[in-house]
Amino acid sequence: MVEAGTQRKNIQILTGIGFIISIGLLIFFKQHPTYFQVGGIFQSYLGQLGFFAPLIFMLLQVIQVVYPIIPGGMTSVIGYIAFGPIWGFIYNFTGIFAGSLLAFGLARCYGETFAKAFVSQETYDKYVGYLDRNDGKFYA
Repeated sequence: MVEAGTQRKNIQILTGIGFIISIGLLIFFKQHPTYFQVGGIFQSYLGQLGFFAPLIFMLLQVIQVVYPIIPGGMTSVIGYIAFGPIWGFIYNFTGIFAGSLLAFGLARCYGETFAKAFVSQETYDKYVGYLDRNDGKFYA
């Protein structure tokens, strides 16, 4: 099994890559403002994907909840623009809900090891301290 320190290092590398990709996409979309307009290039591309477009989008939402390298606000807006207000909401909600269930299940299954793969020991100890105090703010 991979050590927590190695996992944390890998996650930090992936987070850095995700951050760089997000900045690159932001620059691209600033230079191409019509790309995400209703009826624009992006929506046309999704139309070509047919049935798979919502599935791919919901999978993206699941991933961004479990491993947030892409800002959730950005993907939520993309869902609204690409699929409209009703279906955009439904696909956003479904993906985020499924991702939340998956994240909860992973944390429940792997517990401390899973949490420590994402945060430093100091951060972990800080927030576990809040839970250990059990001053009525957190319920298990």
